[in-house]
Amino acid sequence: TQALAHRWSEFTGGCGVYEAGYGLSETHTCDAMMPLDAIRWGTNGKPIDGVEIRIADPETGATLKAGERGEILLRSPIRFKGYWRRPEATAQSLRNGWLRTGDIGLLDKDGYITFIGRSKEMIKVWSYSVFPEEVEAILATHPDVRQAAVVGCPDADRGAALEAYVVLTDAAARVHHGGGACAKSGKGTGHGAGNDAAGERLIEWCRQHMSHYKVPRTVVFCDALPSSGSGKLLRRELLQAHAAQSHAHEAGSSDRPLPPTRSSIRDQRTIARLFEMADAVEAGQPQLAFARVDNGDAGIGQRPVQLERSLGREPQQVVAQRRNHAP
Repeated sequence: TQALAHRWSEFTGGCGVYEAGYGLSETHTCDAMMPLDAIRWGTNGKPIDGVEIRIADPETGATLKAGERGEILLRSPIRFKGYWRRPEATAQSLRNGWLRTGDIGLLDKDGYITFIGRSKEMIKVWSYSVFPEEVEAILATHPDVRQAAVVGCPDADRGAALEAYVVLTDAAARVHHGGGACAKSGKGTGHGAGNDAAGERLIEWCRQHMSHYKVPRTVVFCDALPSSGSGKLLRRELLQAHAAQSHAHEAGSSDRPLPPTRSSIRDQRTIARLFEMADAVEAGQPQLAFARVDNGDAGIGQRPVQLERSLGREPQQVVAQRRNHAP
C-alpha cells in the first residue's frame, strides 16, 4: 500500500518499495513493470514496450472488457518456442501467436495489470470461484497472523471446503499455540480446546472480513509453511498433509498430529533483502530500490504485511536481527 511504502521510505532514508512487475519463464520474465512516475498501488504495472497483454475468457477465448477477470494472454517478439518434447503442452499454451499463461488477472482502463491467481489452483466452493491468494492476503492482515496458505479439500456439501494453514506471530503463538509442528482446529477436528478456541476466533474474524464462501472451514496452526529452495509456497505438501490426516481419522486416530512441514526460508530471505536495500542507501548508493513480490509466493500482499511488521521493531532489534541474518 502507499502508506506502507511511505513508512518504509522514512525508515530507510528515501528507499522506495512497490510491486515490481509481472512475467513468466516462458517469456523474458518481465512482461509488465511499474512505471516509476505513475505507481498504481495494488497492481503489477503496465506492459513493457513490445509486449501485448489481453484478458480472455478461459473457455471461449473472447477478449474481456477492462476490469473483468479472465486468463492473462501475452504476445511479444520474445517468448519460448515450446516445451521440450511436450508438443501437446506446447500446442495448448500457444494459440495464434498468443501465450496462454494459466494466470487469472484483469486489466484496468489505463492498462495496468493485476495478477489474481493461478487458474489450476482455483477452488470451487459451491458455485463460487475462490483463489487461494485472495483469502491468504486477507488472513495476512490479521494482527496475530505472520503467514497463511489456503487449500481446497473435498467436501460433500460445498464441493470443496477451504482449509487455512496459519503461522502465528511469536507473541500470538505463545498465547494460542500449545506446541508441536501443526495443530488443527475447526469443525470436527477432535483436537484440544485451546487450539479449537483460537481457530474458531480466527474463523469468526474471517466471517467479518470476507465473503461467506471464502471463509475457511478449518484452520491448521503450523510452525512453518512448506516452501521450495526459492521460497515458493508448496501447496501440494499441504494437500498431502490433509490427505494423511483424513486417512488417520478414518483409521481411528483422529488425534494424531499432522506431518511436520519443512522449515520456511521466506522470512530470512525477505529480511536479508530489505537489509541489503537499507545498506545501499546508507552507503550513498542510488536512493531508489524495489522489493519484488513473486507471483508464486504465499499470496499477494503477504510480504508487504510482513514488511510492515518488520518496520514496527525498535532500531536496536533491527540492528541485532541484521547481525543474526547476515548473508
